[in-house]
Amino acid sequence: MGWPYDQKEQYTAEFQQLARDSGIEARGGAHNGVYDAYRHAYVSGRFTQEYGSAVAKVVGDAHEMTHPNSKEEHAMDYHNNAVGRDVGGKTRGPNDLFQSLMQNESRMIINIKDVPSNKY
Repeated sequence: MGWPYDQKEQYTAEFQQLARDSGIEARGGAHNGVYDAYRHAYVSGRFTQEYGSAVAKVVGDAHEMTHPNSKEEHAMDYHNNAVGRDVGGKTRGPNDLFQSLMQNESRMIINIKDVPSNKY
């Protein structure tokens, strides 16, 4: 399919392995939950590591604009993408990023019910 979709698939595959190995996958939430939050943050963080924060934001925003979701879902995804860009800019490589995201979980929105109304 080409860039950036090939990269997104690679980063998603990396995330899936790390999530399995760390126990994040077992916590559930593939849609609007913990797994989904980590996936958004991780992929955005990896794009930041490889291409910079501006490119990561454009790619993440484009993804959100092309996927129909509720206002709350978009707010959750945009927020977690921003956390990923921030953490990705301070880390090097997949493992460092993932470990740092685990240490920064409190910054993520890991449940759709926790999206503040001022976020959308």
